[in-house]
Amino acid sequence: MTSRFFLSAVWLIALSTSSAAQQPPAAPPTAPVQMDGEAAGLMQGWALMAQKQYGLAESHAQTVMGKFPRSVAVVILAIEASVAASGGEAGLARYDTWLGQRTVEEPALLRIVATGLLKTEARAESPARSEALRLLARDGIDISELTGAAGTLTPRVLASAGNDQAVSQVIEELKAGAPNEVAAIEALAASGSQRAQTAIAAELADPKPEVRGAAADALGRMRARGSQERLRILLKDETSFVRVRAAAALMNLNDTSGLPLLRELLISEVPASRLIGAEALASAPDATWMEAVRELIKTGEPTVRLAAARLISPHDPALARSVVESLSADPNPAVRELAGRTLAESSGGDLKTLRRLLHSEDAATRVRAAGAILTATR
Repeated sequence: MTSRFFLSAVWLIALSTSSAAQQPPAAPPTAPVQMDGEAAGLMQGWALMAQKQYGLAESHAQTVMGKFPRSVAVVILAIEASVAASGGEAGLARYDTWLGQRTVEEPALLRIVATGLLKTEARAESPARSEALRLLARDGIDISELTGAAGTLTPRVLASAGNDQAVSQVIEELKAGAPNEVAAIEALAASGSQRAQTAIAAELADPKPEVRGAAADALGRMRARGSQERLRILLKDETSFVRVRAAAALMNLNDTSGLPLLRELLISEVPASRLIGAEALASAPDATWMEAVRELIKTGEPTVRLAAARLISPHDPALARSVVESLSADPNPAVRELAGRTLAESSGGDLKTLRRLLHSEDAATRVRAAGAILTATR
């Protein structure tokens, strides 16, 4: 090797050594993440859910739940997978199995079950479908994926669930004299839309008394400020039905203009008339009202007793519950269904009672119980 090549080699070796010295030392190899069986099972289950392989997710979750029966995270997966694969009733059964002999409900899990049941009713040709959609929408749940299931929903059903476009459509239908105006008014009232109030107020001048009465009732339920003057005019309507509805609506708006009429009803000899007066005065209960409602509870007519129980429930829940539960065993199936619906509305957020009602054969009872669970677990 010549001296020139020798010096070049020495220079390259030195340069290489200097560069190596300037580089940071290599990081030690990272140990692989170790997941326990529960974490791995959950990851796989949610991956199946994301891939919309709901049947596989359901069977997988059942297996994982068998290994980790006390895990809340696992039961959440199991309930969600059962709802997605087999419907809300399957999710309820999964929750019941997990709860076992426990005496205290798990609100977060029961909320998932209730939401699943409402979605199931909303997808089916259920008589309670409109109510299920409305409750889901009220809870802030996106119902767009549900409205195309089981046939096309009517604008009135969508409007009652708060769909703004449908509200506009029903308003236009009402202005054009659409058939069954009362149903259109009910849908707009359920929507809670401020725009709907103006359209409903216009129906106070309709020639048909049932439409005027429905409009007055809707404005009262919507607490439509600004409609009092027009409602006062209806206190002189030729039809007693309209006068009573107007008086009740005014009471909801803290206007006592119709109070004498309602008090007269409250002391009527006819139980049905007393009930109308009691319902109208429920927003301002006093000692006379309480006594009248307690008397109605003693009447022999089951529907009147149940309505009175619903009215007294905020003031005497024990009395209301005793009446409803006694009528839940009535030999008449129609009375039993009405009792179940009333119990769902007057349960006071008792999750154990509401879970029992989720098993009802009556769709309206199931939906009302699920809605009450959503309210109680917010």
